[in-house]
Amino acid sequence: MLTDKQKHLYLLFKEVDKICKENNIDYQLAGGTLIGAVRHRGFIPWDDDMDITMTRNNWEKFVEVCKTQLPDDRILECQELNHDFHNVIARYTDKTTSAVHSTQVIANDTAGDMIDIICYDYLPNDGKAWKKYTKDITLYSDLINPCIVYSYRFCANQFRYGFYRLKMRLFGRDKVLDKLEKRMFSYKEEDCPYLVLRWGGTPLLFRKEIFGESKNQVLFVDTMGQAPDFINDYLVEHYEDEWMFVPPATEQGGHNSIYSLDLDYEVIRNEINHFISPQEETKKFLRKKSVAMQIMAPWLLLKNLNILATGRAKSKHFTNYFESNRNLINEVYNNKDFARLDEIFSEFISLQFDKDYFGRDDYDNVYKYRHPIIISIPNDIADKVVYTLFNRNKISKAFRMITVYENKNKATEFMLNLKKDILSFREAVHNVSIGDYTTAHKQTYALVKHHPYSIGIIKLKIITLMKMGSNDNGQEIADLIEKGLKLYPNDGELMKYRLDLENTGDNEEELVPQYINAYHNTLNGLVHLEIEDILLRHLDCFDTPKKVKDAFEILRDNSILCEKFVDLTIQKGNAKDISSLLKFTKDNQELLGEYYAVYAEKICRSLAKDESTSSLMAKIRLCNDYAELDELKKEAESIKDEFWKSYLQGEIQYKKGNTQEAVSKYIHTSNTTDESLLTLLNKKFNAQLRFLKEQLAYAENLKHISVETGEEKPATTEQKEKVLWDFIGKWTAPFKTGEALTKALQNVGIIDKNTVISSLDYKSLENLLNKLNIPGNIEIISLKELDPLKNKVDGPLHNDKDLIEEGDFDE
Repeated sequence: MLTDKQKHLYLLFKEVDKICKENNIDYQLAGGTLIGAVRHRGFIPWDDDMDITMTRNNWEKFVEVCKTQLPDDRILECQELNHDFHNVIARYTDKTTSAVHSTQVIANDTAGDMIDIICYDYLPNDGKAWKKYTKDITLYSDLINPCIVYSYRFCANQFRYGFYRLKMRLFGRDKVLDKLEKRMFSYKEEDCPYLVLRWGGTPLLFRKEIFGESKNQVLFVDTMGQAPDFINDYLVEHYEDEWMFVPPATEQGGHNSIYSLDLDYEVIRNEINHFISPQEETKKFLRKKSVAMQIMAPWLLLKNLNILATGRAKSKHFTNYFESNRNLINEVYNNKDFARLDEIFSEFISLQFDKDYFGRDDYDNVYKYRHPIIISIPNDIADKVVYTLFNRNKISKAFRMITVYENKNKATEFMLNLKKDILSFREAVHNVSIGDYTTAHKQTYALVKHHPYSIGIIKLKIITLMKMGSNDNGQEIADLIEKGLKLYPNDGELMKYRLDLENTGDNEEELVPQYINAYHNTLNGLVHLEIEDILLRHLDCFDTPKKVKDAFEILRDNSILCEKFVDLTIQKGNAKDISSLLKFTKDNQELLGEYYAVYAEKICRSLAKDESTSSLMAKIRLCNDYAELDELKKEAESIKDEFWKSYLQGEIQYKKGNTQEAVSKYIHTSNTTDESLLTLLNKKFNAQLRFLKEQLAYAENLKHISVETGEEKPATTEQKEKVLWDFIGKWTAPFKTGEALTKALQNVGIIDKNTVISSLDYKSLENLLNKLNIPGNIEIISLKELDPLKNKVDGPLHNDKDLIEEGDFDE
């Protein structure tokens, strides 16, 4: 499901798409936006921006068209229209919204929600032209944007920057920038086989043939967007061979900005200007940038010398380690146990591919990517490392390592031969992507023969044969699948291919549970899409809560499954499962839409058999008005059952943000024998214990930030004790005694009758949490970050009576 920001970006994209189609302008979905289209049929789930690209000829046409055809409240900002704009990348912006990034705080650019439009310039087949362009575009970017040092990434323009700043003062900004533009953008399309990204961060170079006429169409949400002619080639060159795999959560990040769809960016900027002077801050940035330009060469030299010294020490360490384990390494290598070799080499691989040594072709690490450092190890071991990476389907890493060794004249004959096979592998992938399966089959046949243990090549061979027709190649495909599964028994892609081979169409529904299992054993987004399509064809086969939940974990946007899960769980009649629906429906409120209220009432009726009680419970659940809660509080007085009355009174206090009052009501309710109430309270008290554990962890890992210097250091014992004392005192206040806490937790089934909490001090609570093994997210925070937590425990922070600030604990 799209976030609100993604929905708005999609709206802007459809406007740009409409302008382009009406005026015969070609564009390409680019970067993460194209990955999202191919791998997710829309946005990457955590993405919060959108990039499209255009070749210079199309871009110039787009600029002209936008002078007269922009929708209301939209603006196109770019250097062609305004040299005071602080970015090389153009922006198509909604002027009624806010997306104020850090570099826009002191600028006068329109800081609304926007789409980035990046131009491709033309370059000849000449390495010098790219180097020259890189120096010019980084200088150009540095002259435009005072807040970022672009040239540092390439150790360029150390003296040119100051010289050009002087020229701008003497001859004017426009004249100097126009002259730079004329030099950079002078090559003609018909004379150039390359395109270069007009961006000072990383001016990436692409073969022009990849883009062709950009008439390729890919589904983006529910619009067919334009893409390069050879999508896979573009993504491999931009994101390497593994672009189709969903990255781990630690690598899923967005951009930092002050964002609002409802607030004009000028309101936010005016608020910020109460605290800073944009003019003064700009002067400070320019002074700092001038200094940075002068010292960047010696600074990078010192940094490199330090890394080289560390690298030599690491080289000695790894060489000694590999020499002492040479017999083991050779034995494992001869047994073709590349999974074991991957473990043996893992520490070396992790360090060698660290950004300090091999860098990355991205915004922050491009300098080291272009100036890599090798951690030297014996040549025969380096060959085995490269071949392990290759066989473990880490093709791009193997290629990168070989290329670095080759550029430094250290590549072995084995590496150079393997490089040829990697290029052949990529060519075969290209041929599969364009439907030339016959050529791909010949290439993969040779590759499998030379590298029978490469899982990437085995999978490519399987895909090629399947594209050619599984009826004619069924046995060969089956043999390859079994071979792959012997090497990697839990590989979800191979599981899926085996199921595809078994799938006759008539038996597909029977295979659905196995397809779900395969889905959870791969991170390949393309395989995920194929399995999702299979599940969508068989929604009727999910006829139990567990089956529906398993399917819904994959088809998270499917409202039919969402509703079906609620209905089937209610039908089953288990109080514990039904109570869990309160959180489930709340988490999926947007997906349920107008039915959310209907299902809230259904759930409440299933838990509270009395009609007036269930009706009030649903009203509280759905209430979003503070004054209305006061009316519901009066209505709660008429509930006949003492414990349901107490519970609902607690829910009202919880909705108001009065956590301590709510907990007091829950404690009284815990004396009930009503199964539904005890189940609800079990979740409430478990949530309280999780919150307690997290806050104790906060205090243990507390950091203190000096107001004067901004220095962050571990908090003192006294500071920790104060935080612990304050928090524990507030948390335990409703219980008053250890005996009361014991009784409440025993009543709701969290602890047994033999567990007694003798006191409410820190040690007793810590022992309780350890015994229960309560899960909790431990984060390191600062003292200043604890203030809102402390206030929130006290009660609502808001003054606006129409704002509902719920308590700290979810169900």
